[in-house]
Amino acid sequence: MPYVIIIGVFLAILLLIRWSFRSRDKNGDGTGRYNPFSPGDNGEFAVARQLRRLPKEYMVINDLMFHNGKNRTTQIDHVVVSPYGIFVIETKNITGHIYGSAYAQHWKRYWRAWYRGIEHSNELEFQNPLLQNQAHIIALNAALEQFRPPQLISVIAFSPNAELKVHADGANILYWSQLRRFIRHHRTTVMSTDQTEAIYKYLRTINIREKDIRRQHAERAQRNKQYYMNNN
Repeated sequence: MPYVIIIGVFLAILLLIRWSFRSRDKNGDGTGRYNPFSPGDNGEFAVARQLRRLPKEYMVINDLMFHNGKNRTTQIDHVVVSPYGIFVIETKNITGHIYGSAYAQHWKRYWRAWYRGIEHSNELEFQNPLLQNQAHIIALNAALEQFRPPQLISVIAFSPNAELKVHADGANILYWSQLRRFIRHHRTTVMSTDQTEAIYKYLRTINIREKDIRRQHAERAQRNKQYYMNNN
């Protein structure tokens, strides 16, 4: 009987070690390396969970994709439609020190951490999310032209694991945990309830669900990202 208990404890320890290793394997390549610039799916899920806690008058659409009139598609992480404005949210699930300015084409991320006694560090450039979200707003404004919506509000939401060292006065750059407070801080009514509901229903109507189109969009985005990385 004692041997059975010892073997059981030993197997439990092995499973725990394996689980711990796999939980760090953010690359999915079996190496256990942590990639702090991984796709933002987890970040978008965390933000969506925050936005779900808004009152009912705030209507949320996560992962909105629509045709932008140029035979191309635009994809926005989150859109919040309310009587107090339309919030267009770009989520960044990035770890490390973030440096950038309002009009720079690209920002930089510096990351350093210790794992199993080995120091890992890197530097990476990524597209300025302010300019990225501005392109989203232009496309969304065009899509909503018939409704004549008020000025759309751009918000960039970073992971709490990022340390922001960005110079962009007046830009709405914050952490996920600050989103709901920021949105609810806007209390001036700029749209009627009817207009708010009409815009929300319209966005749900134009939201692309077809998997093939979404896959093509993701592949094009990946090619653009790879092209940039290879030429900078």
